[in-house]
Amino acid sequence: MTLTDETVAELVDELFLLGRLIRVNIARQGSDVEGMPQPLLGVLWALETRGPMPQNQLAGILCVSESVLSRQISKLVADGLIGRGRLAEDGRVCVVALTDAGREAMSSALRSRFDRVIPRLSGWSENDARDAITSLERIREAFAE
Repeated sequence: MTLTDETVAELVDELFLLGRLIRVNIARQGSDVEGMPQPLLGVLWALETRGPMPQNQLAGILCVSESVLSRQISKLVADGLIGRGRLAEDGRVCVVALTDAGREAMSSALRSRFDRVIPRLSGWSENDARDAITSLERIREAFAE
């Protein structure tokens, strides 16, 4: 079945409103979580959930340029939260991975975020949240194509 223009307009409107609402809440609460800027937390989360990987692959996952990611990685390496290495089969490829300190920092930052978000979702069931996740994944995948 084809979507109507009205349905597409409503969906796009809701996506824009959600994006604005997220930006407003971040600005209101500060972009840092437990002293960690959101972009750096995103790097740690990607490495935690996907494991060590080449920098260029990580940049693609995070939808940032390699130069932006390089600056973020330099900060995280200096703070001891991630480490750099080289692929054994191709020494030209730089791989980044979380350190134990990085896992601890990410865990603490996420706990702080969860503590702020959970009260907002108090009326949601686990199924409600799972349905929302499925819908958001479908939207992200549709726009990633």
